[in-house]
Amino acid sequence: ASQTDGSYPSRDAFNTALFDDEYTQRNLQLRGNWRVAGHSRVSGYLGGSEREYPEFSERDFTGLTGRISYDWAPTGKLSLNLLARREIGAEVDLVDNFVVTESISITPAWALTSDISIGAGYEWRKRTYGGDPALGVIADVGKDDTTDIARLSGNYAPLRNLKFTVLVQHEARDSNNADREYDAGLVSAAVQFNW
Repeated sequence: ASQTDGSYPSRDAFNTALFDDEYTQRNLQLRGNWRVAGHSRVSGYLGGSEREYPEFSERDFTGLTGRISYDWAPTGKLSLNLLARREIGAEVDLVDNFVVTESISITPAWALTSDISIGAGYEWRKRTYGGDPALGVIADVGKDDTTDIARLSGNYAPLRNLKFTVLVQHEARDSNNADREYDAGLVSAAVQFNW
């Protein structure tokens, strides 16, 4: 169980009149870690979250939250992760005060050799924005986003303390607000050196 008291100390008088400066969030969670068999494990938490604003109850949130992960490693070279989550985060603008993220992902990986590995991944993510700011007609402008993310990565570690990584990723977001839609490709490379 946890309680968080949050505040926004830098808001000016205009924003303070439109938004609560403070909120309280309480989480009650049951966490677990279960080795189903020698090669598989389930871990995560289930619970509920409640966020309250002192001035405007229209902005409050109460609901189920959780994160469940399943890891399977049938051999020393193959692994697979399945993840499902529903979590609440902060989002403060003219039409909402919080965002609920629901996501399902799958991430396989394969170690080709002791030096080279490849990975892939797909995530479906839905973000629902809520917390009516009580501003009349503006509050009716809802935002619900659905994002598909696909990625492919490769790692090369010629030395124990040196690793090169290349990532190719594609994202596409659909939204009931056309200004928030996008379609993007990403290519990145990184070098990690530990000493």
